[in-house]
Amino acid sequence: MTLWCEEEEEQEEEEEQEEEEEQEEQEEEEEQEEEEEQEEEEEQEEEEEQEEEEEQQEEEEQQEEEQEEEEEEYKHQQTYWFL
Repeated sequence: MTLWCEEEEEQEEEEEQEEEEEQEEQEEEEEQEEEEEQEEEEEQEEEEEQEEEEEQQEEEEQQEEEQEEEEEEYKHQQTYWFL
């Protein structure tokens, strides 16, 4: 093999290695982006769940209040009936 051939072969190997490294870096970046997206989605889901729970709790409290009012009204009416 001539010196020129060896140099060319070395250069090709270096270029291949560089390409591989670039590809690896790109894959890592993509993986990281995917992870970040997934984390964001999970956070959003958690927030939505929390909001739903809060809404449900508010609804329940409102229903309890209404029931208490109805009971009070009923008692009030009962009192009138007895009078």
